[in-house]
Amino acid sequence: MIMNTAGKWPVLSLLMVLAVGAFAETPPHALTVRPQSQAPPVKVVPAAQAFTFHLNPPDGVSTVQTDKTNIVEHLGDEKKREETDETKMRVTFKKAAKGFTATMSTISSSMTEMGKKVTPPEAALMKDVVLTYHLDPAGECKTITGFETLRKNMLQRIEYQRVAQHKPQQPKLANAYIDQMIAGMIKQRTGEWHDEFTRFCGKTAKIGDSWHDSAPSRLPFVGTIALHRTITFAERAIVNGHNCVRVKYLTTTDPKEIQAAIKTELAREKKIAAAQHIKDEYATVKDITVRQERVRVIDPATMLVYSESYADTQTIVVHRPKEGNVTAVTNEKRETTYEYK
Repeated sequence: MIMNTAGKWPVLSLLMVLAVGAFAETPPHALTVRPQSQAPPVKVVPAAQAFTFHLNPPDGVSTVQTDKTNIVEHLGDEKKREETDETKMRVTFKKAAKGFTATMSTISSSMTEMGKKVTPPEAALMKDVVLTYHLDPAGECKTITGFETLRKNMLQRIEYQRVAQHKPQQPKLANAYIDQMIAGMIKQRTGEWHDEFTRFCGKTAKIGDSWHDSAPSRLPFVGTIALHRTITFAERAIVNGHNCVRVKYLTTTDPKEIQAAIKTELAREKKIAAAQHIKDEYATVKDITVRQERVRVIDPATMLVYSESYADTQTIVVHRPKEGNVTAVTNEKRETTYEYK
């Protein structure tokens, strides 16, 4: 239901590695998928009449949201990285004078890297952070409060690093840097809320309908490219007595657009190399593909979500001088479950 608070999913993290021809450490992410037997019982029902989405959660309803994610990176046939992550959050909805509030806080987070337990990089920063989304009656997120604690934690980390590195204190620069980061987080989360919930509020659909849209996304080595998405209302389903809808998302890149972007980027790189009198051959990107599949089961009468699954495959082909083409693949799988009280 709520986006992962860490906000840390990578996009083609092997790209830079391939371009330089050496593997460096990348930030850990994340899983372990919950067995299907532990998911809420789902009963598929025949397609009914049209349904309309309304954000109308029961006052005080609370859920424990568990995200379990697995990320595996391969270079050719060799596995280069595998990380797993499990994060639990508590999310509570309450009615407000005008609309609703959605309050969320991290209960726990754990991570493994190549099978070894590690400390999640965001654990200390998110300690004691409670964020509240203030929603109007139409479901739009007007403001998000609670970043003060995160700001304090970030300042403490910067100060700790400053002392450890024996650097002079620069409070103005630190404050400006953190304020900029938090402003970016608020903008991102507000946009995500709109895409996840508000855009559905008040809309009517029926089983079999599909919506199509596209949005710009920045990929390494090709710049900004459109990701094309189809949202399909696949079937009705009964989950714990709630008449839900199974919604399927498919997001892909357009091969022609990718090749056009690669051609433009390659021309730019050649121009720079010529200006700097660089004659040596260098690695070049030949192709990039992104394919994301997602399924969520949601009750349109309340917009409470009861389960989600997500799979993302990102592939890049790089041509290296004297080595030929090398293919890197990143697979990410995530399962999200909800325990309502």
